[in-house]
Amino acid sequence: MNGDAVEEARRHEEAHGGEDHVDREAQQEPDHAATVAPRHASRNQKYTSATPIGLSWACGGTCDADRYYDWEPTTTVPGGIDEESVLGVEAPLWSETVRGGDQLEYLLLPRAASVLETGWTAREDKDVDSFMQRLGDYGAHLTVQGRGYYESPRTTWAATSASADLDARTGATAAWPVGYVAAPGTKLAADGARVEPDLTADDGDPASRSALTEPLTAELVCPARTLPVTFTTDAPRDALHPSGVYTATVTAAFDADDACELVTSRGERGPVTVDTDPAHALPPDPTVEPGDPTVSLGDGGSVAAGRWEPFALAGFEPGHVEVLVDGAVRFTVRALADGTFTGYVPVPAATYAGERVFTARQGEREVSTTLDVESDLRPLANPIDRSLLSVHDVSSEETVGEQAPATNAIDGDPDTFWHTRWANGSAPYPHHITLDLGAQYDVTGLQYTTRQNAANGRIAAYEVYVSADGVEWGEPVATGSFTATLAPQTVDLTGTGRYLRLVGLSSIAGNEFGGAAEISVGGVPVRDVPVTATAATRCLAGTAYVTVRADNDGDAPLDVVLETPFGTREVAGEAAVVVDGTRVVAPYDALTC
Repeated sequence: MNGDAVEEARRHEEAHGGEDHVDREAQQEPDHAATVAPRHASRNQKYTSATPIGLSWACGGTCDADRYYDWEPTTTVPGGIDEESVLGVEAPLWSETVRGGDQLEYLLLPRAASVLETGWTAREDKDVDSFMQRLGDYGAHLTVQGRGYYESPRTTWAATSASADLDARTGATAAWPVGYVAAPGTKLAADGARVEPDLTADDGDPASRSALTEPLTAELVCPARTLPVTFTTDAPRDALHPSGVYTATVTAAFDADDACELVTSRGERGPVTVDTDPAHALPPDPTVEPGDPTVSLGDGGSVAAGRWEPFALAGFEPGHVEVLVDGAVRFTVRALADGTFTGYVPVPAATYAGERVFTARQGEREVSTTLDVESDLRPLANPIDRSLLSVHDVSSEETVGEQAPATNAIDGDPDTFWHTRWANGSAPYPHHITLDLGAQYDVTGLQYTTRQNAANGRIAAYEVYVSADGVEWGEPVATGSFTATLAPQTVDLTGTGRYLRLVGLSSIAGNEFGGAAEISVGGVPVRDVPVTATAATRCLAGTAYVTVRADNDGDAPLDVVLETPFGTREVAGEAAVVVDGTRVVAPYDALTC
């Protein structure tokens, strides 16, 4: 970087709403400028609490396009700056929680238009009502472009239609396209006869507001006959995707050239010139079902968590296809007009090692493949029902600055979290949380899921303890360090008791804060069984032997397994040290012969 560039960089500052670090005196210099953004400008925020994706840390309540327009760049910095000092505006979108281009467009549009127009509009010319009206007029343009966007209910989305000339094969009956409709905020009727405004949120997607107040129908009016129109679309509206362009079709045969007119129920009329020729191609038959769906992932061997792998689909309808791992939706891809997808997709980094089922699903069309996954992550063995867990004690929890109590760590919701105290002063490490398992367990593992939406509160170095009474703890049963991954991290344990304590010794962020999004525990219940076991050692002919005696103190015979460090032998009757999966320990003294 040369000296001029360094000086230019020094004269350019970045300011977000409410920040007071900008040098306002320097801003009065002729060559000094700032790029500004409102406090809520991040575009990875939810539009409303019902939005299926997005975060809420920077913008709460309704974060729609009008809110992203209704701010003033010159007053973003406390005390204000001159309009000439505003170099531009910005609205960042951090992508760590965005999964795919369709989610990106959904979060980006139409809020990007709000920020951009704010940047080029003088303060006295700003009019949020006018902007929202023009935004509604722009929706059909986005639809025709094939863009994804949020169909906000805070504006009225214009609908538009256009007729199309028809090249028909002489005498052939087919579903011939004769026009197109772009109508954001609408859905297709089940029989395709109508385009209907979508006014309810009870059907799996958000309510919107279309200029269509009544269902739209159409017909093709020709000199000798009138044909009903059926609408189709390869991009139906759902929770994350706007409705695509509707194609108006008529199922008929044309024996000669004709001059027709496409007429909608709104009174719109457009010419359709029909040109017939035996050589004209037939349109795709929308009633023909695709073949059996197929899916392939990887190059024929194992796949690795966190790595991009080749992915191919066939036999689907055009449109979005969900991709699931072990039954959970992880991302979507979009099948082309021929029902295929070919590209690369990421194997989710949080996928466990071992054989995993990958499924492609589109409505009732579904196909799966089972692949071996290379991963450092393992599922928790013998998970204890979390409804049996409770918080016995905790070193500290934050309930003033935010609701982050220790109970959030066992509520089954990774979007909530336990966070140590910060509002009224923080305490240094170590931090701990103690769980009451509800009964005595042979504890086999712990699974730690770190906070998902920020770095604060993520534990690094740890110790784990198990206690019978929650008072005497002894030595740790496990030590180590968690990583910054958002995936659940599993720790193998060996200990018997009712209480488990996780002690954090340091944080990923290097600060004083600790916490967890979720803590799960694995273990096998210690049951009371009517068996008394004893063991002893003896020497016979220079060889050491272990003798084990098990007495059945109950009223019924028991099938048992006899275990020693030297092997396992199946026996039946009254001798027992393992009953119904519960070990009855019979210690014995070491002996050398």
